[in-house]
Amino acid sequence: MTKKLTKTKKAFILCFIVVALILAFFAARSTKVYGQLICNLFKQQLTAIADDVIKSHNETRWHGMRVRYEESPVSSDYRVIFETTGFGIVPSSDIKGLYYSPDDRIITGYLPYSPSDNGLGYFAEESNGDNRFYTEPLDENWFWFTEHY
Repeated sequence: MTKKLTKTKKAFILCFIVVALILAFFAARSTKVYGQLICNLFKQQLTAIADDVIKSHNETRWHGMRVRYEESPVSSDYRVIFETTGFGIVPSSDIKGLYYSPDDRIITGYLPYSPSDNGLGYFAEESNGDNRFYTEPLDENWFWFTEHY
């Protein structure tokens, strides 16, 4: 009887460790450090993917990240987004990831506001609502971003 209990405990501990590792992986994907690491290690490959998405305007996936083309509704700017995490239940959503801007411009997604520079990055916020956007440059043409709608 005690042997069975020991096997049950081992199974529980193993399950706990697996769940903790999965949660840690997804939590890490939502950080700027993860974005910087991905950008540094795979910049040429990511740029080639972004160029393909710009030409085709088709959505694709890269290592579990949703990759998509997005035009700004308030300017002629566009970007290719590599979503590292995204979660949303209508009417609210949060998206984090990298984006590629061929002109190396800061693009504030759907917010029609000029972002303000806080010394590290750029922040834009809807004055009468909850829409927010924050971005930091990672490298030439590459940015980390967080959006909340």
